[in-house]
Amino acid sequence: MAFALLFLTVCAALCAFMTPCLATVQEPTLTSCSDTQVLSVSDVTISNAKVGETLLFNYTGELTGNPLNSPVLIFTMTKKSDGSEIPCLLNVGSCTYRMCGGDTSIEQQIGAPWNNQCPITPLTYKSSVGIPIPEEASFILGDGNLHLMIEIEDGDTVEGCEEFDLTIETDSESFYHETE
Repeated sequence: MAFALLFLTVCAALCAFMTPCLATVQEPTLTSCSDTQVLSVSDVTISNAKVGETLLFNYTGELTGNPLNSPVLIFTMTKKSDGSEIPCLLNVGSCTYRMCGGDTSIEQQIGAPWNNQCPITPLTYKSSVGIPIPEEASFILGDGNLHLMIEIEDGDTVEGCEEFDLTIETDSESFYHETE
């Protein structure tokens, strides 16, 4: 009986202490940033957005126009605090990804719904991309309150653009306190 009570107490304590540490699911409000929306993104959820973890980006994509022949996905990430652009560091920040023929893990995940081959013909699909957020990212993410613009270009033509705010939990606050 004493062991069972101790077990339940330990479980309750672990649950109480670990629950705040679990990353929440973010459902950002998307805003169009293009007059053209041949390829649109909706139903975005972001989970596990924390330095040292793998962020999971779930979404629905819809291609409604002409086939895309050589599209790229351009992420432009900025800090909400001062608007400064975050450079691409190990697939985090303002990075560009090929949507067809990609050879990185991220590009292959993006291109999976059309077998990573062009042209991409009209379709609707649900997909997810896992993006590892390395510890080094704390140095460039600041407080983690960010704005992300996702633009799809095919040649010189913008085929779609969505933007939204997100938060990535960082250790930057503890880093700044330790170095003072």
